[in-house]
Order: sequence, then structure tokens, then C-alpha cells
Amino acid sequence: MKKYKESLLSNRLLQSLRSVIKSKKVGLHEPYLGENEKRYLKKCIESGYVSYLGEYVLSLEKKITDYTGAKYAVTTNSGTSALHLACRLLEINNNCEVLMPALSFVAPANAVSYMNGTPHFVDIENETFGIDPQKLRNYLSNTTYLTNLGCINKRTKKVIKAIIVIHAYGHPAQIQKIIRIANEFKIKVIEDAAESLGSFYNNKHTGLFGDIGVLSFNGNKVITTGGGGALLTKNKKIYENAKHLSTTAKIKHKWEYIHNEVGYNYRMPNINAAVGCSQFERISKLLKYKRRLARKYEIIFEDFDEVRFMKERKNSISNYWLNTIIIEKNFKSIRDDLLQKLHKNGYQARPLWEPLNKLKMFKACPKDNLAVTNDIVSRTINLPSGYNII
Repeated sequence: MKKYKESLLSNRLLQSLRSVIKSKKVGLHEPYLGENEKRYLKKCIESGYVSYLGEYVLSLEKKITDYTGAKYAVTTNSGTSALHLACRLLEINNNCEVLMPALSFVAPANAVSYMNGTPHFVDIENETFGIDPQKLRNYLSNTTYLTNLGCINKRTKKVIKAIIVIHAYGHPAQIQKIIRIANEFKIKVIEDAAESLGSFYNNKHTGLFGDIGVLSFNGNKVITTGGGGALLTKNKKIYENAKHLSTTAKIKHKWEYIHNEVGYNYRMPNINAAVGCSQFERISKLLKYKRRLARKYEIIFEDFDEVRFMKERKNSISNYWLNTIIIEKNFKSIRDDLLQKLHKNGYQARPLWEPLNKLKMFKACPKDNLAVTNDIVSRTINLPSGYNII
């Protein structure tokens, strides 16, 4: 009888989703590309500057700073590259741990690992899937002590050097509370705003609160450069070092090739930046579309006591990158049935990421009690959220 009721519920949910999704087949988040992108690409190709030099890279960095309000922006070939640069600039090393939510795409943990640092996982809150500030404070108070070297993990004796705050699915975390805690414990802050271009907290764009912010322009983001990212900062020294390291640490000279430290070839090609410049010209239109789609989803789920639609919280503006539903605890076993039916009907949906602490390469990493993470991940679905739906 229980399985029968659950099947009826998933069928009702599918029928309601059909009232929103007009296309017969949709991906999770497909980009919006048109004639303007073709025009910019043609101009870029005709200029001959398709690699790392050209007008579009500088133009895109200017568009990023103008839109977000960041003082400085450095474009990169991916969001992960920007995260790696952030860890390098904050001098993460093998004696360091970096706090981050266990519920995340793998990139932040990978970036810390590139520097031989140790990811250290903390729990999230139910509402935004961002780091839970109160739980973070309690955890640090019980498991660390402060010295002139910084915040020390009592068990491992390593320095907790930084915290990576993630604005999950475009919904701003409680970043101001988290930064106050980080300052109290002498911890640097990296904001992973890869998913939250166009999201604001207290009228300030995500990625601008911490020491360094990171954006992503992957093909599945709000706007895309095909592949790409950016590092944001208000610190001139960090900006100059990021620019230097991302361009193979090459000293400027008319003909000599001199590199003064180990650097990275993380530059965004001009041809990718051309697409990004075109995309930025319609960002307001794209964000309006996403809010309209989110509102349609929100309305249909108001008829279901068994499902909660993830909405922006007070003092936040979300870009609603991936629209998300949370199934109530008594009905969580319908998640896989609903996912199967969505895919069978041509609607690409997905469960949340596998918590990072459960991935084989990170199982031995330190972690807090992750009760909310483990609960949420078992009963949440990301719905189709691209530009070809309504």
C-alpha cells in the first residue's frame, strides 16, 4: 500500500511538472546562445586573436567588475582554476586545513588538494544548503584553539587556514554571519560563487564578501563562455599576483621569456571571452526568465504538502540557477521513483551531489557531524532549469 501511494504521488508530481515544461525533451540547464554570439565569434576569428590575447578578455573582465561591483577580476579557463589560484594566493599547504560544506561539487576539495592541503567538512542548514553559521561556531569553539599561527585543530594540530563558502544552486549562504565567525577564529574566506552570478545578499553581489571570490562560466551556468571562470578580489596585491600566476608567471618583456616562479596557464582564451561578452549583454533578460520559471515551479508545488520548493530567503536575491525541491521526510523514498519517471519522459533531473566526505579520496578527511547534509541529500532533486522550458 505504501509503494502504491508513493507511486501515485510521483505520478501527480510528474503531471504538475508537465504543466510547466512545454518542451517534450529538456536538459538540466542548457545555455542560451544566439546570433549575437555568432557575430562576436566571427569578429574574434577575423581578428586572428583567438587565444590569450585580444580585446574580448579585457572587455569581459570590465563587464564582470561593472556588473558585480568587484574592484578587480581575473578571467580564467575554468572556475576550478580560479579556486586553485585562490588557494595558492592564501598560501594553503600541507600543514593547512580548509573548511567547506560536505554538500558541494568536487571542485573546492580538489583545489585544496592541489596545494596538498586537507579538506575539512562542515554541515549545512536546511533553508539555503549553505554552511550553518551557528553549528560552525560551536564546532570551532569545541575543536580548535587560537595561537599566533592562527586557528589550530586540536586533533590534527594543523592550521585551519581558510573556509570556502558555497552559495548552493544560486541561493546566497548566510555569508555575513560566516565571515564574522571566520574573523573571530582568524580564518580567511574564499567565496565559491560559481553557481551564483546574479545573486545578491543584502544588496551586495555574492563573491564580494570574502578575501577572494570565484565565478564559473561553464556551459551549464547562468551565462557561459563555453568553459571559463573568474577570480574576484578587492585586494590589489591579490589581483596582481593572480594575474601573474595565471599567465605562467611570465615577466613582461618585448621578446625575452622569463618566468620568476612556478605559474599556471590558466588564462581564458579570447574566443571564449567573446562569447562571454555577448552573454553579459543579455544577463538581465536571462535572470528575469529564470525568476519567471522559478515562480511557475513554486506555484505548482504549493499544492503539495509532501514537497517544498527551495526559495530565496529574506535579504537575498537568488539567480535560481538550478530549481530544487525537497521531499518531506516521510516521503523521501519517492525520490528515485520520481527521477526515473522524469528521465523516462525526457526531462533531465538529478539528485544532489554525493557528499564529499563519502568520496573515496576524501573519506579520511576531518569532519563535523553532518546530520543535515546526510538527511537533505537523500530527499532532494534538481529540476530542469534551462532557457528552453517555458
